[in-house]
Amino acid sequence: MMANDEMEPVIQAKRPSANAPVEGSVSLPIPAVDPKVDDVVAPPLSPPPVVIPRPVLDAASLSYRSTRKELISVFVACTHLNLPQLPQTFFQSIFKGKKPDTNLPEIRVEVDIKPVGDDAAKASTVFHHTTEALRVKNPSFSVGLTIPVPVSKANSDEYHLHFRVVQTDVGLEKTVATTEMMCGLLLESFKQGSPVVHLPLLASTSQEAILSLTLARVFPIKHNVLPTQNMLMHMYAFPQPKRKDTSTLTLVEQAPLLASEELVEVGYATSLPPLFLQQCTDEMVAAHRLWSVRYANARKSALLFDSPDEALANGCDVYSVEVISGKGLALPADLVLQPPPPSAPVTPTNRSPSAANRSPSAANRSPTANSGGTRSRTSSNASKETGKQPVVTCNPFVAVKFKEASKGQRPVEVTEGRTPVEKNTGDPHWGDSVVDAKPIEFYRPNEGQPAHSLRRTLEFDVLSVCDAHYEGEIALGKVTLPVDAVMYEGKCAAWDINLTRWLPVLSPSGEERGEILIRVQMRRTTTVFSLDVEPSYAHGSLFHLADPKRQLKFQAALDAKNHTPASLSIADIKDLVASHSAAVDQLRAWQAHVEAASTDWFRSSEHKAKADVQPLTTNLHVSYFRLYAGVEPARATVLQGRPRDVEIDVLPGEDLSASTRYMLGHGGGGSRFSLEDLVDLDSPLQVDATYSTVTCGAPTAHGLGLSQFGLVELEDKLLSVESPVESYRCTYALRKAVCMSQALCVLAATFTSQLELVLQKSVPNHEWLLEQWATVGYLIGWESLVSTQGKELHMLSDAWVAIKSLERVQIQLVS
Repeated sequence: MMANDEMEPVIQAKRPSANAPVEGSVSLPIPAVDPKVDDVVAPPLSPPPVVIPRPVLDAASLSYRSTRKELISVFVACTHLNLPQLPQTFFQSIFKGKKPDTNLPEIRVEVDIKPVGDDAAKASTVFHHTTEALRVKNPSFSVGLTIPVPVSKANSDEYHLHFRVVQTDVGLEKTVATTEMMCGLLLESFKQGSPVVHLPLLASTSQEAILSLTLARVFPIKHNVLPTQNMLMHMYAFPQPKRKDTSTLTLVEQAPLLASEELVEVGYATSLPPLFLQQCTDEMVAAHRLWSVRYANARKSALLFDSPDEALANGCDVYSVEVISGKGLALPADLVLQPPPPSAPVTPTNRSPSAANRSPSAANRSPTANSGGTRSRTSSNASKETGKQPVVTCNPFVAVKFKEASKGQRPVEVTEGRTPVEKNTGDPHWGDSVVDAKPIEFYRPNEGQPAHSLRRTLEFDVLSVCDAHYEGEIALGKVTLPVDAVMYEGKCAAWDINLTRWLPVLSPSGEERGEILIRVQMRRTTTVFSLDVEPSYAHGSLFHLADPKRQLKFQAALDAKNHTPASLSIADIKDLVASHSAAVDQLRAWQAHVEAASTDWFRSSEHKAKADVQPLTTNLHVSYFRLYAGVEPARATVLQGRPRDVEIDVLPGEDLSASTRYMLGHGGGGSRFSLEDLVDLDSPLQVDATYSTVTCGAPTAHGLGLSQFGLVELEDKLLSVESPVESYRCTYALRKAVCMSQALCVLAATFTSQLELVLQKSVPNHEWLLEQWATVGYLIGWESLVSTQGKELHMLSDAWVAIKSLERVQIQLVS
């Protein structure tokens, strides 16, 4: 991730207080849009959250969880167990004879914390931990036991540590030795700086069995920047190969390599998604606002309104026309059913004057007919055929047209509707022929032109349906009604024009061919018709392709295909408004759910497909692996010959260090004492190196589906400019919001954990790292175990876009 002035800041890394409002999360106001847009309510993409009941804990576990505890790490060693060797067959003795250790039993040590009671076997276990299994005579386990010990003396005396040596061989798994001690005793030994505590083991095979607990003075990392909770800590002591002493040329045992591993949950898992989702919501709201305006303008341009009141509010006059009936309607006297035949071209072969004057009957005669009887019969049949005319009746209907002409502009003529057809009558009643007949309503825009420069006319074309006519219709005449001539006639509170009148039907020659009864009503608007101004909006980073080069290629493809919003149909724009509205609802639902569950910092992979937790990162943990140098744990016992003066008794001694006496004298035995206070006073193990790693699930949108595509596949669809491009873009933005929310949490956790180590000078070249971040940027590497088959390929597709988009992020440290 590069850091320079040209970057687009996506989010500001700030830890808001519990009472202070979050800065930078300003919700953009949503302007009022067309009522039709507001009625589009898309169903939410996520179902209501399902509350998963937590397991019921017993009273002892609840009491132990409520106490304040400190972690004490110990390494366990066992001596003089004298366990019997494993039974073996003849063949096993042959194959294992050269390896005596293979005959030894395999054992491990388990520890339980139980409250003090009369019957320890029936007491509930509030904590359990175990070492690895070893097959040696005197095992010294590499996996340490990190025990959460209550700090308060009253609480520490209420719990006991129960150690069990368990044989783990197949068929022989059993407890072979046990011992126990008070938690308070272990705590006091740690405070006094005891290197080792020896406990006698109760075993049936030996009376000299000893369990040695080497106390590792290791303290968890202090987190002053990174919010953490639920820390889990493990200690390891890896044996080192013997080294050769050059002076004596002998092999010398080396101290084991001590290491610790800490695993914590981070608060960014739930604190960052609401901030980022708010920004995504703002971008999606802006896109929804833009498409809502475009949808309203498209409906205005097409004069599509749901009601006359809506048309009036948008600057359109409302016309209501009804053709009620007619009387005396008649067909033209000079009716011609067939069109005149086209004139034949004049050629040298048909210039004979007798051919031009030839009668139709003569033209139809056969040239081979020479007999008079045949000629007479053909002429008679032809005259009968030409004299036969079909019977034509009057089947009237009326087509309503609106004409508008203004000075200097091309006239506009629009057919607004027509009446039903009345059969075989010259006195039709169109109002009675349709059940629940409604008038013809249409809208015309009021563009604010002066009345004297605008001529508006209603035309009623009266026609008759005739199948025998070459046009299928016979024009009877028309009625022309200038709107200005009848303006304010019959004016009332509801209408500016309210006219019901019989009007004559005139032919083109001026002949009257009946009358029709019409009702004309008109309401004038007081608003000038105009389209809404589109808000100035540019798609934010949420709608951009991850790679800037691919984004430029996509924009060039749109320009090459002349893709503009005007090329979309009203239905397509309506679907886009609904899609953006559903996306806004989904983003707000995610934001509300994450804010409500802000105390749950961990999202298990079991819930990765739940729709309401999609913005949360799966299995997000920060782990620290620390290596310690130079100190060998005291594991030898008196039974192995170590002088007694180097040992610390089981009970606390009197010879205490000054720092320890200071801590004990200032409430060390009370609940206010913390083992972390010993870090600066006593000498903990020296840290040689610290490595931090963030583990998480792949940032992908499991709940939005992975069977069809991922973000890379959506980018490919966008680059091909396949229809519907804008719908793909909305789907891409919503899916990207989910993946980016997860990736940002990982980025914040990674950077903050590294920043803490740099500030604590726990990493080499810490000053050089700060200079590198300021100059080059923060470099973050991702490793994945996801395959490239099936749905996992689409998981990688989502993850790649989310990770690539992190290049647009700026990190701003705010005090």
